Amino acid sequence: VSIPFSQIIVVSAKFSFINLLYMLVFYIFTARQMKNNRNLFFQMIILYSMGMIAVLLWSLYRFWQMEWNPVVMRGIFLPFYNDHTIFGAAAAILTALWFSTVYLCRNNITRIFWLLMGLVFFMTVLYTTSRAALLSIPIFILVLVLLYLKLKTRHLIAFGGLFLLSLIVFHQPLLSKMQQVEALSYEINAGLSERA
Repeated sequence: VSIPFSQIIVVSAKFSFINLLYMLVFYIFTARQMKNNRNLFFQMIILYSMGMIAVLLWSLYRFWQMEWNPVVMRGIFLPFYNDHTIFGAAAAILTALWFSTVYLCRNNITRIFWLLMGLVFFMTVLYTTSRAALLSIPIFILVLVLLYLKLKTRHLIAFGGLFLLSLIVFHQPLLSKMQQVEALSYEINAGLSERA
């Protein structure tokens, strides 16, 4: 849509073409393949998890090279992830997925494997020290509990209203705590527990 209004039309056209191909491959083609092969999604998640573990090992090596200095946490996931927040978000999604699949499995050996994978990625979320990833875990647990309780819409609206009210009441303390943590994240002598 924005191609005619671009200053560099050729670059915008290439960018739009790449995005179109991305949508065709990852949405339409993958959706058709998943209809034919029901295990494809799970196989892709296992492959992605293995790649995440490889990046985790790489980052541990880089962290060790930097003498476990917490200030370098943002850059140790390069060249695979730009910073610790994106890596932490991916790990949080995998944590939620692996912990959720524990309830779906009937085989105890597979259930233990999935539980271990969930624990590995939960520890990865803690390792990244990403506040957004850390906050997504309690929200995942809350959503999971709400799904298992099978609450009605009016209950969800009441919980949402209570949540918004608590944000309004505790706005100032939350804001000051977030500013304090942000200031600590750049301080060289601050430990990991002070940054969380």
